Amino acid sequence: PPGVTAPRVAARCLFGVRGGACAMTSGALMKTRPLFLLAFLFTLARAAFGAPFERDGIALEVPQEFQGPIVQPLAAEARSFAFSRRHSAGAKATLLQVSTYDFGARMPAFAPEQSGAVAENYLRDFLRGVERRRQSFSASPATRLTLGGIPAARIAWQGLAEGERMRGVMYGVVRGSRVVMLHAQDFDSAPPDYLKQAVQAIETMRFAPGD
Repeated sequence: PPGVTAPRVAARCLFGVRGGACAMTSGALMKTRPLFLLAFLFTLARAAFGAPFERDGIALEVPQEFQGPIVQPLAAEARSFAFSRRHSAGAKATLLQVSTYDFGARMPAFAPEQSGAVAENYLRDFLRGVERRRQSFSASPATRLTLGGIPAARIAWQGLAEGERMRGVMYGVVRGSRVVMLHAQDFDSAPPDYLKQAVQAIETMRFAPGD
């Protein structure tokens, strides 16, 4: 947004192109069945995820099929956490990556109503790092949403890596002096549910209470 100049940051990917770096009567039963069904469905939904990932003041539900995290310090104020789900054959994998940055006093002040625009600006900066590593790159327009009740932005992309088609979705959210980037990517040849799982995990992101 006008008047908000964000600190410069560098986006990195932990993995290479191939992924290398969730006794009762019948009458009483009828009365309780809706509640039982809701509880059962909730249990099934939770079963699709492993233990919640909680680090650097954020939390999200990572699918149990994803391995990780691999942690990589990016700078004094930044870290990246990566999870991957291997494909059935070869070295390819679906990537789920979370990068956190805390700029402290270096973060310019911005009004609450600017949060979505600030997040989108950061998102575009980070996405340029992905674009440099892809050929025939194209991206969707940015869309606004909320992550954990905080205004955020989302961009989907597609491109070529080593001659193979890939696609991904990147999200950005800013809270106070902290910037969080969340990225899911996969090969077009992968089962579509793999990338869908990673995206669903991203959309469970929330900030820790009081953070």
